[in-house]
Amino acid sequence: MVVGIGPKIAKLLINRGITTWKELSLTSVAILREILDKDGGERFRVHNPESWPHQALLLRAERRASGYREFGESAVREVLDILALRPGLEEANNILIAAYERMGRYEE
Repeated sequence: MVVGIGPKIAKLLINRGITTWKELSLTSVAILREILDKDGGERFRVHNPESWPHQALLLRAERRASGYREFGESAVREVLDILALRPGLEEANNILIAAYERMGRYEE
């Protein structure tokens, strides 16, 4: 689901306690690089974790968005809180629009 993370890298992350999209989205690129270098060794140094926190944040937000219809306004507030962690995301607007469309509340 996150481009660049396969089963072997996922295992490295899990071994370091990164087991959720939230945890991955809050992990710095420097820490991810350290995990790859120290825990993975030479063959994992070619991987670039730059976008992994961002991808995890979007997956987390999309998961919240898919539950809007079921959970209503409290879910909207939660997604806004999640997106506030990484302000300025161009995709944030699209995620929120999609969420409101699912709720039948979006008007252009």
